[in-house]
Amino acid sequence: MPSSFFSSSAFKGFGDDAGGFFGVYNDVFDTIDRLEEAECAGDFNAAPRLGGSSTRWTEGPGLFYAYYESFSTRRAFAWCDKYNPNEAPNRQASPHPNPLGSRGEPGASRGQRP
Repeated sequence: MPSSFFSSSAFKGFGDDAGGFFGVYNDVFDTIDRLEEAECAGDFNAAPRLGGSSTRWTEGPGLFYAYYESFSTRRAFAWCDKYNPNEAPNRQASPHPNPLGSRGEPGASRGQRP
């Protein structure tokens, strides 16, 4: 989800239209739900929708927030990893230096005494 959705500039007003709060965020969460469904092998229950500007709390937003409070994705994000651990020469190899050194002390990686 692009960070632009974490800003009030992502929507114009609190209407149900395509550019309004409910239109924008229903689309965002519908997309998330479709991506989740693609990862499931037949074991999928659709997430409740946020609803619209006139939806009662108990029929939309309440169910929506209860669902997403305990949401855990089924999607794999290994493709986002900066480093591939399978390419390391051994288990101890690190793609970046430890700023605390091997003893966990500041300066230890530079040969300095704490």
